[in-house]
Amino acid sequence: MNNTMKKYDNYKDSGVEWIGEIPSHWDITRIGINSELTVPQRDKPKDLDGPIPWLRIEDFDGKYVSSSKTNQGVTQETVDSMNLKVYPVGTVLTACSCAMGMTAIVEKPLITNQTFIGITPKDNLNSVYLYYFFKASTQYLNSISTGAIQSYLSRSEFSKLRIPKISLNEQIQIANYLDHKTSQIDHLIAKKEQFIKLLEEERVAVINQAVTKGLDPNVPMKDSGVEWLGEIPEHWEVKRLKYCLKIQSGKGITNDELNPFGKFAVYGGNGIMGYTDKYSSEGIDLIIGRVGALCGNVHLIIGEKWISDNALYANTEENEYFIEYFLRFLDLNRLANKNAQPLITGTMVKEQFICLPTIEEQLKIVNYIKNQHNRIDTLLNKTKQEIDLIKEYKTALISEVVTGKVDVSTSSTQV
Repeated sequence: MNNTMKKYDNYKDSGVEWIGEIPSHWDITRIGINSELTVPQRDKPKDLDGPIPWLRIEDFDGKYVSSSKTNQGVTQETVDSMNLKVYPVGTVLTACSCAMGMTAIVEKPLITNQTFIGITPKDNLNSVYLYYFFKASTQYLNSISTGAIQSYLSRSEFSKLRIPKISLNEQIQIANYLDHKTSQIDHLIAKKEQFIKLLEEERVAVINQAVTKGLDPNVPMKDSGVEWLGEIPEHWEVKRLKYCLKIQSGKGITNDELNPFGKFAVYGGNGIMGYTDKYSSEGIDLIIGRVGALCGNVHLIIGEKWISDNALYANTEENEYFIEYFLRFLDLNRLANKNAQPLITGTMVKEQFICLPTIEEQLKIVNYIKNQHNRIDTLLNKTKQEIDLIKEYKTALISEVVTGKVDVSTSSTQV
């Protein structure tokens, strides 16, 4: 927290451990005294084509909620026949199971499934303040929730939750302050997330440019004869992959042959999928996912290993890393058939074109890509750490403000 933030003149013990000290003119009350708590029906309506939105946890991704992302809803007739609870505008919805702390304010009358409890404030409780209070209490709610299969808090437990009792005017000042400051923070996070997206795009572009155009921008170019490859360096060679790759299918392995303490890793289309005491390959292999959502994933693995039958594997006399990068450029997933279980075959891969420089130039390109990726990875990691720190600051700021550790009654307080 910013050390220049103003504190209240006097404090007292709130009697609530996680809240700690509060300003001396504040008191503590229970949520149930200042609001109406509503638990949804357990039964799910069969007909979800009505105009009154029916929300699930997947529909919550911001401060306010008003509609279902899948346009699910119920009719007034369904509401009446099932005695469903329609939450009025201003109700604060907060998770009572699983995702404790997930909270939003109702912007339009709606219904939810039983993941949420609805808390409709009375005249002396502000919805936005209550929203931030629940954001601040996430850790505490998780600590007191119970359940053998999934965490849960009952309506009665929510009703007994203690919350600072402060004037409506001061609640509104706190809510307005946090709206302004969290908006600034979210804008900063969004900018950094956009920077991450640009870095990830650059990471792909570095490969695509280097493996098709080389490193010398002044080198004479020629038409590759392959429409999607376009022009390539004049001295590069174009051939089909079958002339520089030996491709095989991996081998099946039974559950009995898997051993969590096995000596060799079992590889599939998305990396390690288990361990075994057997191995089917050694040396350097390019592993290519061949079934399902992992079609076209490419990994270069060195050493003894078992390659499962949901992957292809390839060997080459070219530079293995250059071939790996070129296969990523090819986006082999586009070759997969469109059946319920997408599939690519070794023959499909072998028929693809590749443009090849000399082995010496391949090595230079590989080293360039690795150096560029190291630079990008450093920036990515740094930016992701910054985002984590900003999110931690946001959480701390909300907690400090809603529990009265700082006085935000004047607009001069800065983040």
